[in-house]
Amino acid sequence: MMSNPFNFIIGILFITVGIPVICNTIVTLIYGPKELRKDRKGRGGSYIHNKKENQMLEEVYYGLKDLGKRVQNLETILDDEGE
Repeated sequence: MMSNPFNFIIGILFITVGIPVICNTIVTLIYGPKELRKDRKGRGGSYIHNKKENQMLEEVYYGLKDLGKRVQNLETILDDEGE
């Protein structure tokens, strides 16, 4: 048995917290999302991998921008009718 209770507490904490954190980190690095893994050249992963995804994001952006303009136009019309 350990003579120092501090060493016993540290050991229990390492077993209950440290080992699971280390294992989880290893599993996440091996099997985690491809966006978070590094590519073969050593650079950090990118969230946009190809032209198709980039084009889709641009379409969403411009669609939301047009929607904002339409909402502003509707607010103007409603304000004009209220007066």
